[in-house]
Amino acid sequence: EHRGAAPSSSNPLEGIRILVAIAAYDFSQIPHLEEVLDAYQDLCVTGASKVDVVIHATVAYPVTLIDLLNSRLLPVCRDVFSLTVVLKSPSLRL
Repeated sequence: EHRGAAPSSSNPLEGIRILVAIAAYDFSQIPHLEEVLDAYQDLCVTGASKVDVVIHATVAYPVTLIDLLNSRLLPVCRDVFSLTVVLKSPSLRL
């Protein structure tokens, strides 16, 4: 540490905002999506100040699926983690 420098945090994610974009064309990979979302929750548990996940989908997510994903959200992440589903044209291919 240099003289006069501000003390550094022991947590490298402290104060960091993270934006994640995911392309999901249909529901064929929902189990994998759930695993990925669980992994991104780890970022808020380890100290990130904000984790925003945006899913670009070509089919509408049923309310029951969104409720299920929200129910898996850890209590410690409620004010840090956000999930947004953006509906795109089915002709979209990345």
